[in-house]
Amino acid sequence: MNNLIVNKKLMKLAQEYNFLGRLSQLSESQQKRLVEILKVAESDDNFSEMLNKIDQTLAEELNLLDKNSLDEYESQRMNIRKSLVSKLPQDYRLVLED
Repeated sequence: MNNLIVNKKLMKLAQEYNFLGRLSQLSESQQKRLVEILKVAESDDNFSEMLNKIDQTLAEELNLLDKNSLDEYESQRMNIRKSLVSKLPQDYRLVLED
């Protein structure tokens, strides 16, 4: 039962991450929320992989991936994550680096 609750929470977080990733600009509360979600991903490999899949989908939808160079996906995925983090003020970025 606890796994089901955790999975539902992680799914909600993933949906929120997907929503935030589609915004062109983040409010301060949205920035804080993104930091919280990324911190969860740092401590949960399965959730991190879920966010990676969202990153890939967003990248494809936003034409950020070079279709001819899918072998460079990992590098591009990190660029996407950096792009999301770059929307955050410096104070929040430092929290994620710790």
